[in-house]
Amino acid sequence: MIQKWIQTDPEAALNWANQSLSGKSKIEALALAGSIISKTDPPRAALLFENIPYGLGRDALLKDIASNWAAVDSKLAIAWLNGLDSVDRNMGIMAMAEGWASSKPLEAAEFGSTLPSEQKLQFLEMVMSQWASEDPISAIAWIKESYELQSLPDSIMRRTYESWALKDPQQASNSIKDFDEKTQALLADTLSSNWARSNPTGAAVFALSLPEGNVKAEAVGGVMAQWSRSDPMEASKWLASLEQGQAKNKGILELALAISGSDPSSAMKWALELSNQEDREECIQRIGKIWINQAGAEAVSEIKKMSLSPSEIKQLGLE
Repeated sequence: MIQKWIQTDPEAALNWANQSLSGKSKIEALALAGSIISKTDPPRAALLFENIPYGLGRDALLKDIASNWAAVDSKLAIAWLNGLDSVDRNMGIMAMAEGWASSKPLEAAEFGSTLPSEQKLQFLEMVMSQWASEDPISAIAWIKESYELQSLPDSIMRRTYESWALKDPQQASNSIKDFDEKTQALLADTLSSNWARSNPTGAAVFALSLPEGNVKAEAVGGVMAQWSRSDPMEASKWLASLEQGQAKNKGILELALAISGSDPSSAMKWALELSNQEDREECIQRIGKIWINQAGAEAVSEIKKMSLSPSEIKQLGLE
């Protein structure tokens, strides 16, 4: 009743709640009213917040006020939050991110850059994800400039591209060439992994379009990390068609680890095809332990029939 009444006549609804309700019911009604009012009148909602004790919808009201107020007047929202205790202030700052990013993303991102490191990371991840989902070109332009100044961690870049990949993976893939090789590798993995969730063949085409090297390897690894979980048979067929090299090695590693719990026998066979010795040894150890834990003596017998080196057998404790 309050929810409908507030939307048509907020003053009458609030007067009724104050005069006719008491205890928990009154507090819950006022908190709900505040959340609804915050969409059109955040300062009025902030006055209601002062009378809401901890619990009983208080946190939800705080988040709604901060988010809605930041979207229309971030300076006043910040000034209000600065008058609260540290717990409420920190919660409110985090709640500002999404609403603020929808209305003034550049302003929100620049504010986020001034926060202490832990807050900065969480705040900017939310802002950049929202910004990239609505205007990825502008989001990437800002993040590229900030990233080159080494003021942003890799996770911010990943989160931005994850959001862009959901919106337009093809467009996102065309932009990674604008970064240095290290960043390209990071983004190729992020992009291909997220792309492969909805369109593994499209992600695979993108991965194979990249020049040989670390960037392509990371892209293939990203594809296999997802595809081998949703359709390991098709993923295996595609991987088997690739030429030997760094990219295939990365794909084999991801496939073997992905299916190690459901099909350790096949996973071990793939692991034995790894061309990188360090990857091979690590993969064999991980898969072998899983397999032995699942099947005991039967797994030990099967492993001993495979072409493991004496040192690999020894590392598994199967001498």
